[in-house]
Amino acid sequence: MAAVSPPETCSGAAPRPTDPSHHPQSHEKRPGHVSCHHRIAISPSSGLPPSHSSAPTSTSPVCHHLMCLFHPQKNWKRFFTSSILAAILLCTLLYEPFGWAKPVRSSELDQVNFELSFKVYNASTQHSEPRQSDETENRILNAAPILGFYEQSSAKLSDWMSNVPDETPITSMSIPGTHDAATWNYTQATQDSLEAVTGKIPPAIAYQCQDRSLFQMLGDGIRFFDLRVGFLPDHQQLGFFHASALLSTTATLPDVLLGFYKWLDHHPTETILVSIKVDNATFGNPPSEGQPSSKKLQLMLYDLLTQSDVARNHWLQEDSKLGTLGGARGKMIFIQRIDWDEVRNGRGEYRPIGIPLPPRGFLENGKNFTMVYNAAENARAFVEDFYDILPYHTPLADKFSQKFDAVHAHLRMAASQYPDTVDQLFITFASGEALRNLPPVTPKMLAIGTGEEESLKDSVNGRIERLLVEQYGGGGGGEWQRLGILIFDWYHHLPGLIQLVINQNPLTPPSSPLGSPSDDGLSQNSYLPVDDSQYSS
Repeated sequence: MAAVSPPETCSGAAPRPTDPSHHPQSHEKRPGHVSCHHRIAISPSSGLPPSHSSAPTSTSPVCHHLMCLFHPQKNWKRFFTSSILAAILLCTLLYEPFGWAKPVRSSELDQVNFELSFKVYNASTQHSEPRQSDETENRILNAAPILGFYEQSSAKLSDWMSNVPDETPITSMSIPGTHDAATWNYTQATQDSLEAVTGKIPPAIAYQCQDRSLFQMLGDGIRFFDLRVGFLPDHQQLGFFHASALLSTTATLPDVLLGFYKWLDHHPTETILVSIKVDNATFGNPPSEGQPSSKKLQLMLYDLLTQSDVARNHWLQEDSKLGTLGGARGKMIFIQRIDWDEVRNGRGEYRPIGIPLPPRGFLENGKNFTMVYNAAENARAFVEDFYDILPYHTPLADKFSQKFDAVHAHLRMAASQYPDTVDQLFITFASGEALRNLPPVTPKMLAIGTGEEESLKDSVNGRIERLLVEQYGGGGGGEWQRLGILIFDWYHHLPGLIQLVINQNPLTPPSSPLGSPSDDGLSQNSYLPVDDSQYSS
């Protein structure tokens, strides 16, 4: 056996310099020297560490313990004793107060493995989940020109449906909505930036119908969204349009829907009705290329709404039926305003969903028309969409009156208890324009006038607000009248307007406030009485 050179210390560690300018890396290494900070060198001839200087030096703890293995016999005894103590400690860990630990059964072992895996998975996904969700979050951000930002989506009306009983039929509800909801960001600057794509078109104010983002609308209590789509210039993705006005080159329909899905996950008491209509013929002509009702577009939309787990989890997978609110909470309901013949006439190959209100039955500029969406159950939709306010060349005040009269008549019909309509769907558009008028009347002008004082009160939205206060009462669990789906332009200039619509539901005020208090002292989901003194003459 080779002789052991028992060093008193490990001399491989470099001596601590006394000169402040000394640097360990500049220390001159002797031949055969190996730092204990790295490894123990084994002499080729003996298999043992080479001789080192016995000069006293600071000793690395790791080197000390390793080198002790080569000390004389007394150190081996110490090592042996330490091993015995370690074995006793290990046995102690297996000991139970009432006896030795029982062998782990296979089922218990499986459970242990499962729990360990679960903990490891959770620990790893704390880092991996953000990475996995990065793509989704980036897609939602890409859709910001239409969606806005998610932080805008929480407000006092974010969860108002939580106070409506589950058994309430959706056709019996009063639901606020927005017409051409995606146009909120279509300013003149936006139009100018897209002129190279769309060419010269009328000024942006002719197309802009909203001034709140989709996320803001959700927080404001809006639950019906009128979306107009078409193929983007590359013919590969569905984007957003109002007539020939392209609203964004980055926001796509799939990405916007991801934003809705995220919001519903955080607001599971709510349901969102989404109307989708093809509203552009700029790109994809002829129709075989995607406009307005090509097979490509129809099947793309079908896949988007039904062919993934995330879609099936968030879209109500019912065809031609509107059930109760309880059955639709946390879901979206598709209002089909596109031709979907490829899907509906697919001889069983496809399973369509939604409420079919296709273009061929949607009466152009109609003040009151009926569409049957389920013949077997005689389920019908009564619609008012008098949007092009005729006749032309009349004063703005006349336009206000003509449009309001059409809305008022339809709301009276919705509120009636006539047996033929009491359980049917009502859709009333408060929106409109008269762009061919002299002077032209834009959607904003018709909705809110100049937006100031008497002009705002006399506008279509102002008249509807006054009507709801004076003739429909407070609602909110007391006397309420069904309005159906009531769809606005530029609603936010009358802050109480949406609450007045919501109050016309069978609300059950919570015994304790749900949600956090808002800035105005109102809790989320609460019934908001409206002070009608502002309307007194």
